[in-house]
Amino acid sequence: MTTRVSDSLRTRSTMTPPPDILRSILLRLPVKSLLRLQSACKEWLSLIQDSDFRHSYSHKERLIVIYESYDTPSYANPNRFIVSSINQSFQVEKVYYFTEHLSLFKGTYFHRHDVLGSCNGLVLLSVNTHIFLWNPSTRHCTKVLEHECLMDSVRDFASGFCYDSSTGDYKAVLLLPKFVIVASLRQKEWRQVSFPYDLLSRRASLHFRNIFHLVPSDVRWQDNSFSGCEKIVYFDPDSEKFELLPTSKVKEGGVNIIGALGVIEGCLSMALYESNTIEILVMKEYGVAESWVTLYTVSQLELRVGNYSKVTFYSLKNNVLIWQQGDCRIFVIDMKTKERKERETVLFGIRNEFVDTCLYVESLASPHEYTWIDEQHKQFSKKIKWTGPNLRK
Repeated sequence: MTTRVSDSLRTRSTMTPPPDILRSILLRLPVKSLLRLQSACKEWLSLIQDSDFRHSYSHKERLIVIYESYDTPSYANPNRFIVSSINQSFQVEKVYYFTEHLSLFKGTYFHRHDVLGSCNGLVLLSVNTHIFLWNPSTRHCTKVLEHECLMDSVRDFASGFCYDSSTGDYKAVLLLPKFVIVASLRQKEWRQVSFPYDLLSRRASLHFRNIFHLVPSDVRWQDNSFSGCEKIVYFDPDSEKFELLPTSKVKEGGVNIIGALGVIEGCLSMALYESNTIEILVMKEYGVAESWVTLYTVSQLELRVGNYSKVTFYSLKNNVLIWQQGDCRIFVIDMKTKERKERETVLFGIRNEFVDTCLYVESLASPHEYTWIDEQHKQFSKKIKWTGPNLRK
């Protein structure tokens, strides 16, 4: 009997792989499986909850789409804001009512909501003056920031969300009509930073490799809405400065403009608008000017280019692109046949208003260490006074 018990224990111990192999196996599993395996044994729980493991883990890429439902009559109804997760076959995999578990919003009149960015599998969203950090994979969500200016701004303000590896902290960036501010999710305090371009004329924006990218302009859009959009800048979270990304294919002098940014097959991409065509280029080696190559050229798709029309594109399964126009239209372009089709914006059996999109990766990152506490942080939500016409140096 003793021998049988010993043999059983020996067999069970030999079935458990070494820690490095076990870690490699777990890193390949989807989030849903990892959440179940946490309860299997203390060893697995410890490994999955380890900060290094969570930081290393990233899985399938998903596209988040936010809709505003017309079927909910009350503006105080939190379920009127729908967040869906779309897979690479354009199928809706998950549907969330973002505020369903947040008691903060009970009886609240909803003025506005926005996707502020995505980084390491965490999505930054704002509802009214409140900013939330949300992990769509684990459904964990917490309030992290607040600012009164979110209620005062025009609908189309730009925003960024990035990770500062030097401090292990996340930073939120708001490009408002008169100034640019940044806040650390841990420190909570908003600071004004320099933006050496015209704030009213910034165009496309994109989060790529956890860095916020933007197409700015040196020319005010009231003067010429098609001039000056010839560069891509990114926000360096360490120095808190906007740096120039090389774009050797773009000709200066208004001959062509960068009308949109996107991600194609893991590469930063841009749509170069000329008189009658749209040229799609990808940066094969990030940061290298000579690595920009033309993927294909298509005729103008009647996409509006302007301060209040956001265009973004992504590559999904079978080399298909999604185009977003005017916050309410979706186009799909087959990269092989060049065929373009417009997709319906009716999802879940109800009619909706298309609000915003962003890419995220499945992740175990936890938002809770950045939680906002009113008693400690309320002082940081006050407005920042405008100190200059354009924040140019």
